[in-house]
Amino acid sequence: MCRIIRLYNLYVEALERALKKLDIKQTEWAVLVTVRRKGKDEGIPIKVILQEVLLTSGAMTNLVHRLIKADYLEKRKDEQDKREVRVSLTAKGVDLVDRAMEIQAGVERRFVESLDRSERTQLEKLLKKMVLDVDYY
Repeated sequence: MCRIIRLYNLYVEALERALKKLDIKQTEWAVLVTVRRKGKDEGIPIKVILQEVLLTSGAMTNLVHRLIKADYLEKRKDEQDKREVRVSLTAKGVDLVDRAMEIQAGVERRFVESLDRSERTQLEKLLKKMVLDVDYY
């Protein structure tokens, strides 16, 4: 298990270094990609981002405000529930996510390039099985 944790830490460090080219941090990337993945056209509530990206509500508020100020996100009131705030990507945010996804894919490729196709398939199956088992709890 320690090797999985070590590999994760190495991955996060490599991703952080790679994302510096775009002048964003890994936590900012995590928020932007969550909005992209779950928000589609209507955006998503900030509380959904909180569930996906493990930050405190105060840290999330500051992070979202920085991303809004940088013109990567925009926020608006929910049409059905005016108390709820939704955020969505701006055109600049979509462009940044697209470029960051290419960078992330490159980092991931570097992490598995020493494995042949069957080893990659086997690793994917084993990790998926572990995640599904842990998600049960």
